Amino acid sequence: MAELPPLKKKPRAKKAATKPAAKRNLPVKHAVDPALCFVKRLPAEILLEIFTYCKYFDTDASRTPWWVRSYVRDIDRPWPTMLCLSHVCQAWRHFTHTHGYLWTEILVDNLKWTQLYIKYSSRSPLHLSFDPFAQRCPIDDGAKSAPHFRAATRAIKALDRVRELDICGPVNADALSILFTAGEKCATTMFRQGFATFNPDNPGAFIPAPKALRILSLQNFETNRHMRLFHSPLTSLTLTKAFVGSPDDSERLVSPLVEIIRQMPTLEHLDVTSPIYEPEDLDALDNPRGPHTTRAFLPNLKSLYLHDELPQALSFIESLELPPNVKFTLVSEPWGEYDDEEMMHESAREVPSHDPRLRAFFDAQYGEASKAGSRFTRLNIMDSQEPENSALAIAVELADPSTPPLPESVLLTLDCEMYVGGAGGSKAVLRHLPLLPPLDGVRNLELYIRLDEAGWRELCRSLTAITRLTVHTAQAAQSFLRVDKASERPLFPHLECVTLDGCIFFEEWDELLAFLRRRSSDAGRTIQWQSTSADFKHTREEEKELLDKMERGGFAPLKWCRPEFFNYETVSAKDKNAARFGALPIRTGIALGR
Repeated sequence: MAELPPLKKKPRAKKAATKPAAKRNLPVKHAVDPALCFVKRLPAEILLEIFTYCKYFDTDASRTPWWVRSYVRDIDRPWPTMLCLSHVCQAWRHFTHTHGYLWTEILVDNLKWTQLYIKYSSRSPLHLSFDPFAQRCPIDDGAKSAPHFRAATRAIKALDRVRELDICGPVNADALSILFTAGEKCATTMFRQGFATFNPDNPGAFIPAPKALRILSLQNFETNRHMRLFHSPLTSLTLTKAFVGSPDDSERLVSPLVEIIRQMPTLEHLDVTSPIYEPEDLDALDNPRGPHTTRAFLPNLKSLYLHDELPQALSFIESLELPPNVKFTLVSEPWGEYDDEEMMHESAREVPSHDPRLRAFFDAQYGEASKAGSRFTRLNIMDSQEPENSALAIAVELADPSTPPLPESVLLTLDCEMYVGGAGGSKAVLRHLPLLPPLDGVRNLELYIRLDEAGWRELCRSLTAITRLTVHTAQAAQSFLRVDKASERPLFPHLECVTLDGCIFFEEWDELLAFLRRRSSDAGRTIQWQSTSADFKHTREEEKELLDKMERGGFAPLKWCRPEFFNYETVSAKDKNAARFGALPIRTGIALGR
């Protein structure tokens, strides 16, 4: 047999990675020169200033992270902010690890991260926020719920240096007592069972909270009026949907709550939101005012926020003895029946009867302060049919004149579907304006509702120095232009700029141009206009024609900003037959600022 020739070995091809990038026609990636990297060259003072503002998690108004809501519980949660920053570079890692108080805000929801934060926080006071029953995952799902339990029990070991504590319930006094004093074993049992036995037969009991605790926020808390809640000098207390027991027959409905507050004279900030009352108590006490058998003196209080039905809210504040110049906010909920025909709560009709009580309280509490320069910073009136927003609110804040500078804004809002027509809303706002000190220093007016001629003139008498006007509804813009044209004297004679924001159905551009020309001639200076949310109903061609016309007339807008996800109309307005002015934004209101 003929001998086969030997096989020739093919030379191995060199890996592409070994070739220079230029020969492979690939872009060359250069490493950042350390000498040019600004991250490492930031001064320690700047880093500390920036990192101090970084929170553990992004929260909504209720301080709840968006990713723990019921419908997104199964998503992967993001890394905590400070943990991310510590991984940017070695210099930042060293910097964050040597400043323990940057790690003090902890959401107790992950064992590993809770341990890291407690470790890196050194001995700095902590701010813990957690649900003691770990309701973010089903209790019977051991694989998911176990990490939450372990994180919570790990946090218990650091309670001795907790300065601020947020707990989302349901929680009762015994549960807090176990949390603070009973140790890890009992606390773990409480976490897994989801409840703790409450013993109302021990009126002398109290909760010996951690000695470092100063700020406490509780949601769905339950106790009785005889329970001394805390044995530490709290400076801030927030009770949301708390039940503190039923009143005696001769007491006011709020007396048990006042009794609890009376035991904490060290409070500087108090927030009571939507306290819970037994239905039978509400029915039995026809007169929510009743006799004042319990009064609370809070000599150190600096701010008070109260959200309750107006009769109970007024009864509560009348039961308090407050120091002068407390920053006070009152927000009331609706009560009584809802009139579908007139689209208003029974409580809306009762507001005028409470005006004298509000005025008497403010005169007694802030009479001297008002003479010294104190002024209201906010007055809200709200009502809505939406369950989550349903409220008839009268919110008032007052500033301490001894703390310069005074707030630069006064806010009046009106949020109510029954006020869409304009007349009812303007009357409601104008009726409460006399409660406020003089508003002649206000420079900015932000308008959400339509006012008739009398309403506009009343506002002009109260707000004599307005220089900037912002309008959020087409109806309000039309009404303003119409009233100003018919008036012998111009509205807001010092006006310098008009902003049209959210006026989706506004089409009176010729009237606006005539107004700008007329007012510029009267004032001797050019009035400017703009739109920071130009979501008007027009096509691209109509927008270009409008802007060209305004520019030719000498009144090009200062700003013309389209909102996010804005889409032009596909059909010209001239070809549309549907009425333009039947729809309104849900929100209506007035905001005033200086």
